[in-house]
Parts: sequence; C-alpha cells; structure tokens
Amino acid sequence: MIHRRRWTSGVLAMLALCLGLPRSADAAFIQVQRTQAAIYILVNVAPAPLARRPDPRAIAYEGAPFDVAQVQKQKGIPVQANVIANPYGNLLTTSTNTLVYSQTAGTTVLYPCAYHVKVTTAIASWTLYTGLSNDFDPSFNGNDLSWVDYPGAPPTPPATPVFQIFRVYPDNNNAWQADRRGSGNYDECVDLSLAIPASVPGGSYSSNAIYSIYY
Repeated sequence: MIHRRRWTSGVLAMLALCLGLPRSADAAFIQVQRTQAAIYILVNVAPAPLARRPDPRAIAYEGAPFDVAQVQKQKGIPVQANVIANPYGNLLTTSTNTLVYSQTAGTTVLYPCAYHVKVTTAIASWTLYTGLSNDFDPSFNGNDLSWVDYPGAPPTPPATPVFQIFRVYPDNNNAWQADRRGSGNYDECVDLSLAIPASVPGGSYSSNAIYSIYY
C-alpha cells in the first residue's frame, strides 16, 4: 500500500509538471490582474506640406502599391482589447480619461506630463503594465507614440529621458508591456512623444492607453 501511494504521488507530480501547473511553493509568486484604467487618445492630423510628403509612386505597403485615390479621412478605431471595470475603487486611477491632440503629419511633438497614473494601496509588491489597445490606423502605427514616466511630488523629469515606444496589445501577442514594479502608494507623471509619419493623410485617429495592475 505504501509503495502504491508513493507511485501515485510520483505520477501526479509528473503530470502536474507536464501540464505546467504551479507548485505550491511557487503559488505565492503568481500575480493576478486586479483592475485596469484607460485613457482615450484622439489625434487630429493635419496633412503634411507637399514638400514633406513622400512620392506616392515610391511607396509600397505590405507589398502593394500605394493608391492615392483610396486615401480617405479615417474615423476612430474601436477598442480591440477588453478593459476590465474597476472593482477596486481608487486602486488604479489616472488624472484624465481623454487626451485630444492636433498635430501635422511629418512632425514630432513632445507633450510633457500629459497625465498622471496613481496607485493607492498598502500592498507590498505590485506590478504596473501598459500598452495601446490598437494602432491608430494601418498607416499610423501605435509605435509612433512613445512614453517616459517619472515619480515625485512635484514630479521632476529626468535630465536625459529615455522614451519607450508603446506596445500595441494585439500586435504584441496579446500582452501588455511592463511599466514599473513597486510597493504601497505611487504617483507618476507621463510624458508623451508623438511622431506622425508624413505619409499619414489628414483625419482623426484614436487609440487607448491601457494601464493594468497586478499583485
């Protein structure tokens, strides 16, 4: 009977290992998504001056010639990533839920302290993730928007900021990008840098910056 129990325990342990099930010793290190906060970003693009526009005869997109006749004003794209409602009150908040920018194609503009992200908790260890819900448009990639964040009261931007491009959730194997690990209360300011390609036609484009907290 003892040998049978040992054999059964060994088989179950091997099965758990093959299935990738967490061991009891590792369970405490597994973090769970608690809530999310979303910021809607609307960009009104003015066409680039003719001198800045690339020659449409020299442009190819995904192997197909660029057809000027098909360029039309784009509307906002619906959210493609599900955002979980906030059942935790003020655990994760942002200073605004909407950003509206007007910018000319072919330019790069810095938007200092575009918004704050705030964590209010007594939890000793949490992880903050971020990313965009979707590209602004096939011609206007979400990676054209970059960010850098910094804490402080008042926040002091770094002398040499290192911007990171926003990862786009569906383009990133349906995964968010890690922002910061922390403990307890936290408040950060986020600078944005938006580089709009000169080839983007005039129109309105939208996406959503999503923040998720795990612990």
